Amino acid sequence: MHELTKNYNIHDFVKFRIISNKHDHIRYTKLLPTEYDFYRTDDIKPDFEIIIGDFIPDNSECIILDNKYYIKDHYLYCKEKYKSAEWSVEIQGLDTEKMIVKVSYNLPGSLLITDFVINFLINITLNRKGISIIHGSAIQNNSKKAFLFSAQGGAGKTSIAINALDTNYQYLGDDTVIVFEDKVYNFIRPLNIFSYNYSPKIRKNMPYKKQIELFFKNLLKYIGINLVTKVDPRQLFPESIGRSGGLSKLFILIPRIETEIQVISKKDALNFILYNQKLDGIPYEKYIQMYGFAFPDSSVAAFWQNYYRNLDQNLDENSIQFYLANVPQKYNNAVFHKIAKVIESE
Repeated sequence: MHELTKNYNIHDFVKFRIISNKHDHIRYTKLLPTEYDFYRTDDIKPDFEIIIGDFIPDNSECIILDNKYYIKDHYLYCKEKYKSAEWSVEIQGLDTEKMIVKVSYNLPGSLLITDFVINFLINITLNRKGISIIHGSAIQNNSKKAFLFSAQGGAGKTSIAINALDTNYQYLGDDTVIVFEDKVYNFIRPLNIFSYNYSPKIRKNMPYKKQIELFFKNLLKYIGINLVTKVDPRQLFPESIGRSGGLSKLFILIPRIETEIQVISKKDALNFILYNQKLDGIPYEKYIQMYGFAFPDSSVAAFWQNYYRNLDQNLDENSIQFYLANVPQKYNNAVFHKIAKVIESE
């Protein structure tokens, strides 16, 4: 049977392979149009393989939770549905050095596979290896010093990262970055563009077809439909994408009326990042809870405790400064200049 294969290598921290057969080619191409293309590579030894296509699960001798989660040692299967989206996932070798994952879905379901399945596998692999993934944006300067901004959606992560490019900083990510041993590594995925973060720099470089797409999606807001427009950063600023930098300052962004920046403790910053990450992990939190219920002594059950421990080890308070930055929801250049002063101060 003819197979289509894509390999991905994210900084040698996590490697994975996606395989589909020719009968699932249409659904396969809908799965990852651009999401991880920055990390496409040749043949690898993967941490996990995702096999796309219809399959028969191995549900013998399973514990069945909530009438749909089939669980046994290092194994999870479920069939999910959200509105018109449907998908099934089977994970064999869960949280081991070689996970085999089978996924089947309908067309609407292809839009959710990244958040519900692949991001879960990436997160659990990094966590097992002691590497931290953080919901935030990051930039680096010419001296390879990196600055990280952790926040929930709408707090200015993307706006800060994009504005910084006008002052000779490089882009490491606008939604997720990787941190290991006090160093920030890029995690380049499509930018999620909405009307509120559609900055002049993005508008200037955004492909015309994407501008039209954004225009019509903005119109849909008036009837209660909110859709994101995804754009590859390489189309917007190909010369301004950095790889990694030593983390110098970490900012926690909180939307408030006035801009105010203050130093906080490492413990306060860790707690915020942990809760922020939990909110970001909502799509796959059920997998952690259900497997943890069946195997309370497993590393999956201890996922968040291990995440906090790894984060603590990867952020050295002797070399990193931590800040709480209150920023207005309507972001402008004056806000970035205030943050830039703190970034550039010794």
